[in-house]
Amino acid sequence: MRMSKPGKKEASGVLETAVRGRTMAIPEQYDGSSDWNEWLEHFEDAAVVNGWSEAKKLKWPPLSLSQKARSTFRQLPTSIRSSYRSCVTSLKERLYPPSNAAVYRSELENRRRRAQESCSDIGRDIRRLLEKAYPTLSDYAKDIIGLDKFLNTLDRPELVLLVKQRNPKNIEDAESRADGVRRPNSGFVWGCRCSGCDSSPRRLVR
Repeated sequence: MRMSKPGKKEASGVLETAVRGRTMAIPEQYDGSSDWNEWLEHFEDAAVVNGWSEAKKLKWPPLSLSQKARSTFRQLPTSIRSSYRSCVTSLKERLYPPSNAAVYRSELENRRRRAQESCSDIGRDIRRLLEKAYPTLSDYAKDIIGLDKFLNTLDRPELVLLVKQRNPKNIEDAESRADGVRRPNSGFVWGCRCSGCDSSPRRLVR
């Protein structure tokens, strides 16, 4: 992570400061009005830079949260506040209300492939919507939902079948399998309609 001058806000949502002779990335405060998942990602980035353990990260919510978010944190039972993972899960449930998630679930359900949109681009957007639509769902469950949605956006049934035959486990895996199908050594070249792909299908004769 690139560091800025001391005290200057970074686009990634962290600040740099000098603490006891070394540089430390300080997460910007979160007041509960913006996207929780994005802020948490920035917080985790700062924790990696600083080499924080989960015990160390647990000391920061009282300093990093403000207004509604801080009040929500203080209302958590002591048993939850003593575990970083439990604390993060509970805050996500309270600061990311179901009403917001429902909007993103609808957006995910209605997401379609745009003209000239690449497999990687739509895969990335599906993953983004999944995080917002199902914030408390397990990664395994999100992989299943995301994979089904990604395959449904492929506009050629033959390509979908060939990708499924390679047993992808998640969206990233499906992207790789689709790319493998288009390679000459796969025995079948099937171009999806995304930008940069060969749009003319053909079976190779060996």
